[in-house]
Amino acid sequence: MRAEPDIDRLAVKLSLFAIGIGSAGMLLIKPVVVGGLIDTFGYTPRAAGMVAGIEMAGVGIGTLIIVLFGSKWNGRAIAVVGATIGVAASIGPTLWSGFAVVLAFRLCAGIGCGVLASVVIAAIASTRDPDRSFSLYYMTAALTAALLFPTATALVAAFGVRAAYIFLSVLLLPVFAMLNMIPNQRATKRTFASVGESFPFGKAAISLSASVIYWIGTGATWAFIERIGVSSGVAEAQVGGILASSQATFVLGALSASILYTRIGRTIPAVGCVLLSLLALGIIRFAPGEIGFAAGVLLFTFAWMFFFPYMSGTMAAQDHAGRIAVLGVPSQTLGLALGPTIAGYLVRGADYHAVVLFSASAYAISIMVFLPALLLADRIPPKPVTAEA
Repeated sequence: MRAEPDIDRLAVKLSLFAIGIGSAGMLLIKPVVVGGLIDTFGYTPRAAGMVAGIEMAGVGIGTLIIVLFGSKWNGRAIAVVGATIGVAASIGPTLWSGFAVVLAFRLCAGIGCGVLASVVIAAIASTRDPDRSFSLYYMTAALTAALLFPTATALVAAFGVRAAYIFLSVLLLPVFAMLNMIPNQRATKRTFASVGESFPFGKAAISLSASVIYWIGTGATWAFIERIGVSSGVAEAQVGGILASSQATFVLGALSASILYTRIGRTIPAVGCVLLSLLALGIIRFAPGEIGFAAGVLLFTFAWMFFFPYMSGTMAAQDHAGRIAVLGVPSQTLGLALGPTIAGYLVRGADYHAVVLFSASAYAISIMVFLPALLLADRIPPKPVTAEA
């Protein structure tokens, strides 16, 4: 029997991060894929938004399967199954471009990636310092995306959206080489107070509701951000350059959260991040031209990646068994599924302004719902840790 990996060891964390990034590839390059579906397959914005949404719905389904039934399943076996489904369902749209067929493949791809992501998120949530671990994870994802995004953009420009789907399948292949870094069980080296402890339904309801609303707002704008730039009069090449540059602010946001950590609690940074997001959306909506679009996108991605670790860390602090943090994945994917779908119905011709205003409303509601959870989490003591095995 293989020994369980030490999830607080840097090499193990980086391996888990790499696996997580592979499962999150569809989100990281989503704007490129949405634009490619419109340009290569001739989909309408509404149809492309539905494809973007069904992927996230699949991730939520896959995660829920593991949350409800997979607590005793072998984590490495789960990862293999998830990666295999993800690879196969990413290759499918390269062979058939019919809307219904692509929807079915992308739903399956989402399920596979959700199964895989559940293993990674559960492991990160059970580290000694989940806020910082999540910050490092998102920072690593942003650094990787800085390479993935321009690569995907170039592939789609040269070969169409099919190349992006092949690219997504390649991102999942490292899973098979890193199986020994994946925990077999959810809690690999700590004993949590989960035995005999009832599930905190009230805390979960607040945090997960806020998460769904937040990701609806994020998904609505991010799925169409490339089209929003084009509709604002920015050339496609310039939009691609701005979105590639935004990966640096993703990194900066996650790095800032990692440095600030919980030194001043979670409430002030989280509220500040949402206010910055609202400002960013206002700039995207009302400041015309390349400079305005660039400023709005860079601020938007910085605030997004600064806020995300505090949301994940708050969920981990609310439940020492990590159950709320794991359920945060389907709440995120539900929001990311609904956001692009709703946004597709709000688009009027080449006018995407209603999408931006919708996202701003979602952010404002989300932070109001989440505020009690933030205040309570700031008063919760750190996760208990037992002696090392």
